[in-house]
Amino acid sequence: MKKQMKRMVRGLLAAAVVGLAGCVPQRVVWSPDGSRAAVIGGDGLHVCDVEGKLGGLLVPEVGRVAWLPDGKRVVVMREQHETNAKDVVRAYPAAERRAKELMGALKNSAGDLDKAKKALGWSDAEVSAGLIVLRDDVTSGLAASYPAVAQAAAQRTYDETVGQVYTISGDAVIPGRVMFEGPSQDTMEERVSPDGKLVAFSVGGMIAIGAVDEADGELRMLGPGCAYPDWTADSRSLLYVKPLANAVDGRAETSVSGRSQAGFATLVEQAVCGADGKLLNVADFPKAEELVGMVYGGNSRVRVAPDGRVYFTALDVTLPATPNDLDTAQVLFSIMPGKEATVSRVIPRGAQGQVGDAMEWFELSPDGKRIAASSRDGQIAVVMVGTGEVEVVQAGSKHVEDESSVELQSLPAWRGSGELTFLRPVKGGSGQEVVRHTLEDKKDVVISTMWGEEVGRGWLDKQVGGQ
Repeated sequence: MKKQMKRMVRGLLAAAVVGLAGCVPQRVVWSPDGSRAAVIGGDGLHVCDVEGKLGGLLVPEVGRVAWLPDGKRVVVMREQHETNAKDVVRAYPAAERRAKELMGALKNSAGDLDKAKKALGWSDAEVSAGLIVLRDDVTSGLAASYPAVAQAAAQRTYDETVGQVYTISGDAVIPGRVMFEGPSQDTMEERVSPDGKLVAFSVGGMIAIGAVDEADGELRMLGPGCAYPDWTADSRSLLYVKPLANAVDGRAETSVSGRSQAGFATLVEQAVCGADGKLLNVADFPKAEELVGMVYGGNSRVRVAPDGRVYFTALDVTLPATPNDLDTAQVLFSIMPGKEATVSRVIPRGAQGQVGDAMEWFELSPDGKRIAASSRDGQIAVVMVGTGEVEVVQAGSKHVEDESSVELQSLPAWRGSGELTFLRPVKGGSGQEVVRHTLEDKKDVVISTMWGEEVGRGWLDKQVGGQ
């Protein structure tokens, strides 16, 4: 009976899989005052002005960027590659333990590295860390016992994800505090608190919090959480979608890479600061307040408006249901904690089809009055909060091939509350271009004309089908 129930639960969840890769970044991110933008090019981080004049490469291999409120500093998530055991252990202290565990797994698999990796359930970065430590330790016995593995280890590098603060000064950057460091994995977001003192990291399906200027550098781990959290206006609490353990086998049903597995979850508000505003230790965190129960996708996004209203995405389902009855599209809802007892649907059902199929990538305007809604085929729409009126500002290609296909190469970004920056196909040419679109007068300004091949590699050079 238990096995049958488990199959039924997983069958329903599998039917609610959201076919989106959670890896579309926001490649153009405007500073708080809108005077310049951080640009994540194919080669790394650049900065441009309002007209698109682009500076040189500041930081290579950047995947995400967020401005601090002072408009001078940014928090970036970047890739770094270590080649020797000393640097690997410094960056990843668990590497020495991983090396011992890997040696045991190699023994159990008769030296088959692929089988050992599968048995351990590790990422490529974790395997590489263990291999490098074993390779550089002449007493490990790796070369003598498993020469083929040792030969493979000679070419390995440890790829890690680093979250770091940089100060941007003219055409240069000054490296600051390293807040996060770990094995390379999917990075969904770093979300800066309104006061600029804290940053929430969403990495590999886990939520962590770090202090921008705190000396000890320790992260506070909240555990599993969906890809896009947000802060309350007072910067003391984090709101995020927290997966519930599977009722059958106790495991959390969540994934933020590849196809986003659906499951049951709650929207929670977790206080992380004390009355004095200082970041608490995890052991001192109060119990999280559960606001909403839901069926979620790994990309479920939370955003908090200036008035405190919380916007979030979830699947709109009625249970019990057969797999064919489940609608897998995420829908935008809102709630006003402490003031409203019910959840409100933001977009009228009749207008739902106008906003596209990727509401989990929505973004609030700074004043909380508009919502930018993206679609997998590149469509960008703007929704008026309150009325639910939808205006499509960029048509999609209408040529997305399957559930996992995404033509959108960059999420739209607000520059103030009346201007939206997004990609559109180059008219009469190939590839895409970055435009600033003013909502009031419908004026478009192309800012990426002179950005060059290296900057546009992997996104501006993409040909969107059917345009």
